[in-house]
Amino acid sequence: MHELHAYNTPKVAPKDEAGWDAYMQKNTIWLPSKDATLTINGKAKKGSFFEVELQPGEKGVLIFTPTKKGTFELACHKPSHYEGGMKGTVTVK
Repeated sequence: MHELHAYNTPKVAPKDEAGWDAYMQKNTIWLPSKDATLTINGKAKKGSFFEVELQPGEKGVLIFTPTKKGTFELACHKPSHYEGGMKGTVTVK
């Protein structure tokens, strides 16, 4: 299982998955977007979402228009995934 978050890098990193979830509920970059859509295995996800969580073998497509410029972190915060290197950055110009 994996999850995708895209967010402003916090000044002090949360200590656990629950802490990251609380941070993401306010800082995920697609939340302010009025056009965010997510499909998992071809089925649209309804409602608001602050993370994309996929089970093994699933495929997801996230489409949104960012509302601010900057460099944001992308990461999986499942236990040991972030620490193992499942992170990167994306720049919005």
